[in-house]
Order: sequence, then structure tokens, then C-alpha cells
Amino acid sequence: MTIGVGYGIAAWWRDGHTEDVYRALDELALAGFDGVELFGPGLRPFIDRPVQFRRLLDLHGLTLTSVYSSFAYLDPSRRGYEDEDFRRNVAFAAEAGSKWARTRHFSAPVAVMERGETGIIRRIPDEGTGL
Repeated sequence: MTIGVGYGIAAWWRDGHTEDVYRALDELALAGFDGVELFGPGLRPFIDRPVQFRRLLDLHGLTLTSVYSSFAYLDPSRRGYEDEDFRRNVAFAAEAGSKWARTRHFSAPVAVMERGETGIIRRIPDEGTGL
């Protein structure tokens, strides 16, 4: 079995420049990483262009290891928006070639979703908590 090493690209847009995603991909590929995790500001410019993002990764010899969504689900009035946004992120992950989409509730364990062959998303229990 081969295990690849990926890196989250959040560090490249801490200065507020989401266009640095391109620089991040260049630098991660040059450093020898196998994949990237995308979320938040880095995801937004590509959310409606998953195939193009996958091609960009292919040009760099990288894969999309996962898409991370940080939703608190603390405000009941935002629940519908957060659910819909997460579904969009999952759809992006599937089309961009990733098998994984993750979300973290501030006070709950990470919920990991896996895309099956049929495109159905299912929740995988957290091994540490059994949830």
C-alpha cells in the first residue's frame, strides 16, 4: 500500500489573497506533496468549476485529498444555509476527484463523508467516539 502526503492550503491566503491558491499549488508540487486539502476562501473561486480545478491539480501532479467545511450549526436560523453549502462542497469534492469531504462542528467530533461509486454520500463513524 502506498500512502500519499497532502497539505492544506490555508496558509497561502492568510493575507486575504485567494488568488494565492495558484502559488500554493506550484509550491506544494515543487515540494513533493501528493495532494491538497481545500476549504473556505480557497474553495470559493472554484466551487462552480470542479472539473477545471481537477485539471489544474493534474497539471501539478496533485490530487484533491479532501474538502473541509467548518460549520458551527450553532444558529438554528443558519442551518439550512450551512446544510446546502456543505452539500455544494461535497458535490465539488466528488467532481474534482476527491473521495472525502469533511466538516467539523465546534463542539462535536469531525464528521467524514465518503463518496461511493453511486455518488451517494454516507457518514463514516468517528473511530475515537463511535459517532
